[in-house]
Amino acid sequence: MASTWRLLLLLCFAMAAVPVLPQPTEALGFVSIDSGAAEGTTYVDPLTNITYVSDRGFVDSDAGISANISAAYVAPLLARRLFTVRSFPNGTRNCYTIREGIARGSKYLVRAWFLYGNYDGLDSQRLTFDLHLGVNLWKTVNITDPSALLPVEAITVAAADHLWVCLVNTGGGTPFVSSVDVRPLKDSMYPVVNASLSLVMFNRVNVGGAQNYIR
Repeated sequence: MASTWRLLLLLCFAMAAVPVLPQPTEALGFVSIDSGAAEGTTYVDPLTNITYVSDRGFVDSDAGISANISAAYVAPLLARRLFTVRSFPNGTRNCYTIREGIARGSKYLVRAWFLYGNYDGLDSQRLTFDLHLGVNLWKTVNITDPSALLPVEAITVAAADHLWVCLVNTGGGTPFVSSVDVRPLKDSMYPVVNASLSLVMFNRVNVGGAQNYIR
């Protein structure tokens, strides 16, 4: 009997010693796009363990121009996905088409990030353009501080087997984007959201948290 208990204890210690590896974020259905990154780029963010990829597979081959933000705005803790942007000086409406992991009728959090960082060397003090989710207006983006990071979020139900995130030139400056994220949600979350109604983030506050990042 004593030997049986010793064997069980050894098994418990052995199981406790086995490292638990984090699940790749791609397997969770995460789509994390680094806008403006060179074609073929893929990397893991060391803080969030999220895998980011270049946006080249999500826009037309001739759509937009990739650029780096000014070195003056690259702070030590700035996430790598914010080092570059894709701008769209040509055309009125340019879209990201996201198909990976998208199922019609399923619910998603869609997030776009904007950091101007004087990427064009024009020192623009104000930029305004529209952001559309599919054919619907999502947000009018107003950039008034080149160092300010602006996240825009929506909770939506996919009307097809893809999502469109579109930047629309309204005459207030060249549209650009730094990064785009898509996260799948359980159908039970945000029950008010359905095929005809989405939610747009008003504000997000991390109260008392030790970390200051968003997955």
